[in-house]
Amino acid sequence: MTGRTTRIAVIACIVAPFAMATPLPALADGTIIKVELQDPSTGSGITDMKMVVDHSVVVAGPITLHAVNESKRLPHEVLVFRDSADALPYNEATGRLVEKQMNSLGEISDLGPGDTGDKTFTLSAGNYLLLCNQSNHLKAGMFARLKVVAAGTAIQDDKPTATMTAMPATKAVTIAPGSADDDEGS
Repeated sequence: MTGRTTRIAVIACIVAPFAMATPLPALADGTIIKVELQDPSTGSGITDMKMVVDHSVVVAGPITLHAVNESKRLPHEVLVFRDSADALPYNEATGRLVEKQMNSLGEISDLGPGDTGDKTFTLSAGNYLLLCNQSNHLKAGMFARLKVVAAGTAIQDDKPTATMTAMPATKAVTIAPGSADDDEGS
């Protein structure tokens, strides 16, 4: 019996690496992505703000974001934008992006501590940016990137790359308080 068990274990050790090298099938239509919104109050040794997605590469089509604010004290939100090489308009005075100067695809807004929210987006192939636009949260690291691939594309690796974890570029803009472009309070 021991000889047979040993042979099975040896075969499993030889076959397993090849099984893991096979491309993963792309997630089916109707994909749900869990988005965890975390900050130091979340606990578990978290020292900064971050947005964690359970899939960084998905297939084009209907994609539901299921956001969970794991903070014990701060509100967070998830805004969705197409990711481009353009620097994002950032108002240093408010510590926020100027959303009215951007092309938002939608958002899950103002989740209080412990709250959850869902929103479905129909996304075509391309790169997307998810971010929290509460004051100073983006600059503190609360963003994630999402790559959407065409149907039928095999997803080789669903782990974020250095490019996907790089802070989005911003450009300073000055907005007069109370102006039409002032996002404070909106």
